[in-house]
Amino acid sequence: MLATIGVPPHRFEALAEEFALTHAAKQRRIAATLDRLRSHQRAGDRVIIVTGCADPLAGAVCRALGLAGVEVIAARLEHSRRAHRVAEGCLGADKVRRLEQAGVVPPIEYAYSDSAIDLPLLRAAKHPVLVGPSPRTRQRVRAALGTDPAVLPLE
Repeated sequence: MLATIGVPPHRFEALAEEFALTHAAKQRRIAATLDRLRSHQRAGDRVIIVTGCADPLAGAVCRALGLAGVEVIAARLEHSRRAHRVAEGCLGADKVRRLEQAGVVPPIEYAYSDSAIDLPLLRAAKHPVLVGPSPRTRQRVRAALGTDPAVLPLE
């Protein structure tokens, strides 16, 4: 990861926290997604955010957004002498594998995604939901699933 060359782990984590606070403060158009996530929490559902984002950054964003009680499964980084690199990814089929490692066996009740790269996760869900998909992503997911998934707008 080129952007982390020369950045020690403690500095990387501090930069992740700083970015997360700035990101959360901008109120990026995710209100509908946060509302849905919180409604799952109120219902007593186990909520797990599974993301290709680096673990320190994913955790920092969740904390900055006030998402207490959610579990985070993210790309695990490893620091070498010069930079951070992905030691364990979390994209595509890896998301389902990582969920299984956390004790979640498909079928998953709900899965939310904004990308067709998450088709393995969406296929593993009883209720696949696309979040603000592009027309191309919606078409690809519809073709792969054989049905039109629910769509959550970005507002």
